[in-house]
Parts: sequence; structure tokens; C-alpha cells
Amino acid sequence: MQSDFWGAFYHSDVQSLWLLLVVPSLFLLFLLTRGRVAAPPRARFLTTWALLFTLETLLDPIATGPLLRALKLDGVALYAWIFVFVWLGDFRVLWLHFADLGDAPDPRAAARPAAALACLVPLATGALYAPVWMGFVEAPSQVLWLIYETLFFALALWLRGRTANPALRVIWLYVLAYYGLWAAADVLILSGLDAGWALRVLPNQLYYAFFVPFVWWRTRVSGARPA
Repeated sequence: MQSDFWGAFYHSDVQSLWLLLVVPSLFLLFLLTRGRVAAPPRARFLTTWALLFTLETLLDPIATGPLLRALKLDGVALYAWIFVFVWLGDFRVLWLHFADLGDAPDPRAAARPAAALACLVPLATGALYAPVWMGFVEAPSQVLWLIYETLFFALALWLRGRTANPALRVIWLYVLAYYGLWAAADVLILSGLDAGWALRVLPNQLYYAFFVPFVWWRTRVSGARPA
């Protein structure tokens, strides 16, 4: 008999909520207790970015977990709600890319091309998955995520090749790691293997819990010291 232990664990609040909040909560406390000191513009940008997306990281599993269940959304409304947070998760790294980790002439203006490009993969995914939504073909919902993961992996690989910033190249490698692991996990899940849900726990932690602290650490190592 096929075990669904990891599937049940993955969809529980232990994995999908509480384990995702521990590291961001501690990191937010770290950021808030550092105090305000004079810092160059690049460091101020990185500090603002870290604060914003640590808060967003904390909001995401709450909004797509308990709050989503309370709202009782389904169908297109359900996917639209979830994709808002998927978009934000991709926007955070695209903003870093276009801002060149704060070294661009106007890092705040870099949010505009980042926001526009963050729409590309959701729109392409929606178009490719449209026949399923329209009832022309049948496919499990995990196919939707596999399409998204594959497309963003390709975009991340392309953008990594277009930057000469060593720290940014490492950050893109980190993004490729969690998108690649998500895709591999979904292939296992679609093959009927419960181990796919176990594997999916790892990229969830990389994406939610450790991404912002990793960027903070990597930019400090590279000399961008958000004092």
C-alpha cells in the first residue's frame, strides 16, 4: 500500500506554516534590534529590501494558509490569490538584479522593470495551462507548478548569464537551486512517489526561511555591508 506520510506532513500546518516562520521571525528580530546608523545608499537599499521581504516572507504562509482557508476561495480566485505571493517572491530577486544589489544609479527605479518582468512567467504559465482550466484537457494541479518552475528556472539561468556581479551570480545560483528542487519534487509527485513531498520541504525552506538571510550574508561577504 502506497504511503502518504510525506504528503500529509507537507500539507500540515507544521510544515506549511510554523516551520516556515521560525527563521524569518528571528531574522526580523535581528534587523529590528540593530539600531539605525549612518550608511551609504547601497547599504540603505539592502537594509530596506531585507526588511520588506522578511515581512513579506512572514505574511506569505499565513495568507496562503490559514487566511486562505478562512476566505474559502476556489477556482480562478484561489490561483489568483496564490500567484500574488508567487509574483512577490520572484519580484524580490528581480529587483535585486535590476538594482545591481543597490549599485544601480537609481535602485528604486529598478523596481519598475523588475515588476514588469515578474509578470512574464505567471502569464506564460497561465497561457500554457489554460486548456486545463477551460476543460479541454485533464491534468493534476501539480502540472501547473511544474510549468511555472521550469519557466522561471530558464529565466533565472538566462539572467544569471547576463550579470557580471559575482554576488548576484551566487544569488541566482541559489534561486536556481530551489526552483530546480521544486521541479524535481513535482516530477516525483506526478510519478506517484510520496518521496516527492519530502523533497519539496527543502526548497520551501530555501525559498521562505533562508533566502533573505542568505542575500544579507552574501552581500556582506561581497563588500556590500548594510550597516
